[in-house]
Amino acid sequence: MNCGCEHSGDQVTGGMSTVVAKRSIHKKVHPARILLPGILLMLIPKCPLCLAAWIALGTGIGISFTVAAWLRWALIAIAIISLCYLIFKSTVQLWKNSCSSSGKT
Repeated sequence: MNCGCEHSGDQVTGGMSTVVAKRSIHKKVHPARILLPGILLMLIPKCPLCLAAWIALGTGIGISFTVAAWLRWALIAIAIISLCYLIFKSTVQLWKNSCSSSGKT
């Protein structure tokens, strides 16, 4: 559509290339999304005192053993929940793609 502005032709083609670029970036970032919770689980220390030491070294804020223990369990729960969510989301997407490619809906 020509609205009279000087960029009217650029908006149509630019919009389409933007969508393609976003899809391309999404395909590259998607594997990293699944890896992040696993990496977080690997990096969480087994000992709450070690977590408290990491926090103290990184931020200068000292926390008690009890707070470190609760924070450790919260980080583990967040990592596991997000990992399960991302696996479920990927499985649903694969299932939708296989159903649409075989003609089933």
